[in-house]
Amino acid sequence: MRARQWLGLSLLIWAGACLAQVGEPRADLSTVSAVDSNIEVSADPKGVIGVHLWSVHSKPGFDDRNVGLYYRWPNGVMLGGFNNSYSRFSAYAGWLWRIDDAGRFGVFLGAATGYGSTEERMPVAPIFAPTVRWQFKRGPDVRLSWFVDPRSGAAQVLHLSVEFQR
Repeated sequence: MRARQWLGLSLLIWAGACLAQVGEPRADLSTVSAVDSNIEVSADPKGVIGVHLWSVHSKPGFDDRNVGLYYRWPNGVMLGGFNNSYSRFSAYAGWLWRIDDAGRFGVFLGAATGYGSTEERMPVAPIFAPTVRWQFKRGPDVRLSWFVDPRSGAAQVLHLSVEFQR
């Protein structure tokens, strides 16, 4: 039942963000060139609301429905919560380092709660996740993240989320 509640909340926020974007022009970052040095290129000038949707694990036995919500400030700081791979709530905080000016490629560094009573036995788990974002002229951006676990035999995770510019 908890997964349904998360899904319902995520869909409600997604619908609200879509309605809030109706009629707002969106910058086309693909037309900005290095010659236009007086134009500031920012991937998310007002912040981003994100919705966690789904994960794929490299090993069976994990919950792939990792729905949740997050907010990212223009400086890259992120706070959020989601249903983790053990079907428990996790809260997290961290920073998204943008590798390129448009914010298409990045690396998220942070920490998450919710893994202390699992086989992981970490009350606060470190997060290292390279990400790539696809930006569309209409609708939300799509972000794919790889949650790297360097331990021998550990499950690797690819995660899908959508983002709405504010």
